[in-house]
Amino acid sequence: MYLLQPSLFSFEDWLEIDSSDRLPLFFAVLDLQPYASKLRKQSPQGAKPMNREAILRALLAAPLEGISTFTRLHERLARDICFRYQCGFRIDEAAPSVSTLSRVFSAVVELGLAEKLFIDLVSQCKEASIINGRHLAVDTASELPVALDVTPANVFDGEMAAPLLEHVVTTHGWKIDFVMMDAGYDQVKNYETVRQYGAQAIIAMNKRGEKEPPEGIASDGTPRCTMGYDMVYWGADGDRLKFRCPHAVGKVDCPLGIAACSESNYGMVVKKRITEDIRRYCTPHRGTQNWKLLYNERTAVERCNARLKTNLTANDVHVRGIRKVKTHMFLNAIVLLASALAVNHIERHKKTA
Repeated sequence: MYLLQPSLFSFEDWLEIDSSDRLPLFFAVLDLQPYASKLRKQSPQGAKPMNREAILRALLAAPLEGISTFTRLHERLARDICFRYQCGFRIDEAAPSVSTLSRVFSAVVELGLAEKLFIDLVSQCKEASIINGRHLAVDTASELPVALDVTPANVFDGEMAAPLLEHVVTTHGWKIDFVMMDAGYDQVKNYETVRQYGAQAIIAMNKRGEKEPPEGIASDGTPRCTMGYDMVYWGADGDRLKFRCPHAVGKVDCPLGIAACSESNYGMVVKKRITEDIRRYCTPHRGTQNWKLLYNERTAVERCNARLKTNLTANDVHVRGIRKVKTHMFLNAIVLLASALAVNHIERHKKTA
């Protein structure tokens, strides 16, 4: 299972590589020319424009180097000739001003280039078999982001599941098996959306304001026998879940035995269709070992967020406005994806050497 396997990509080990060695490997897997070409000034008049591809490289190197402001990025480019050269500037070329860096960043925002590059890198990671697990906002096997969005604080988390899922399916055309989410997404519409894509939602129940379940049913949907014992989940046949008498399978010692509920030695059997209550019923059944193993994979999101916020600059935002903040987040996510591609390239080179 996933939890017993080592991570396919150790971002922490990647950060241990010296910056002067890491940046060439990082940029080697990025073809930024198509994106930079959209940033070039079309008019032949005026002063010769600054190298836009080099500036785009610098904007991507900034999160990797822990640089969160245009002022700090300008200062690093001005004093560090090696860093300036690795970003693509000529050695005899002056570092771009703070205003130039800000202006190019604004152009990246207006053209949506960061999101386009992010989408392309997600596809490249999939083609390289780096991303190869179950998918939603974070691929649980590689712990890499595959979709993200930024919303105002008044937007409830549960509202974002459907658009993120739609983005993954429509943009990349991937087949999804399971979608793991925490209790903040425990809404019937999210279960319905996941089912529309042929997948199973694995979502923790939010018991705040929860009504009592129907008589004879536990809160997780498990039927109870006539003696009040929770029946035992015994597998599924498509959308039909099967539950057996707990005494018959040795889980309880019922004083009435099997005969009180069934004439068969197999014991009483109850079957439930997932469609009866898609929030409570799922396969594997809620609370079983397999369900818990799947739900635990959700921690991939937490680890991905931790890398974005702790190792990069996602938590140190110095731009205003949703679109600029979103671009800032995309640049950080791009660093994770490009770093994974770089590490994959290194590993493949080692195998063929």
